[in-house]
Amino acid sequence: MATGRTVGPADGPALLRCSLTYALGSLSFAAEVDLRCPTPCAEWNLGALVDHMRDSNDALREAVAFGDVPIAPTRPTNESVRSVQALRAELHRLRAAWEDPLPPEEIHVEGLPLSLGVAALAGALEIAVHAWDIGQSCHHPNPVPTRLADALLSVAPLLIPETDRPGLFDPPLPVASSAPANDRLLAFLGRCPERPVAVA
Repeated sequence: MATGRTVGPADGPALLRCSLTYALGSLSFAAEVDLRCPTPCAEWNLGALVDHMRDSNDALREAVAFGDVPIAPTRPTNESVRSVQALRAELHRLRAAWEDPLPPEEIHVEGLPLSLGVAALAGALEIAVHAWDIGQSCHHPNPVPTRLADALLSVAPLLIPETDRPGLFDPPLPVASSAPANDRLLAFLGRCPERPVAVA
């Protein structure tokens, strides 16, 4: 993706693939970690975060395959490495689904139409921030790659308007405009890149 140009829905699939690659790298740190350990999201431990990502990614894969986003039930937290292995497999399946499309131009979320490119952008943003969460939880800080963070930062305010933020993300944190793109993206999403996750 060319630096300096406007990011839009047409960039969604490429950004989603970048986020998936980044997430697979972060997930490599989780194989030997107790899934009861805390994450940057105070309400979730690592097992709950992994299972949330499995549900979200499964829904996005079905969107590109069938043009519909199901409302997936929440799985019970599986406090074993099998949960991590299942997420890794789901990430690979999702990447394959977006590399071999003739996808629909439009999908439906609870019956409402949404451009496939916008769905991919939203997926890329969620996957990237949760991949960062995983690295923090495992005490292996893994910054969002600069170009990916910069691209996601440019569309994040459109994907997360203030009216939709409650219950999804904490309020934005102050950050210097000169800070790296990774830090500015995390601050927008209510995360402090310099605050370590407590050891359980």
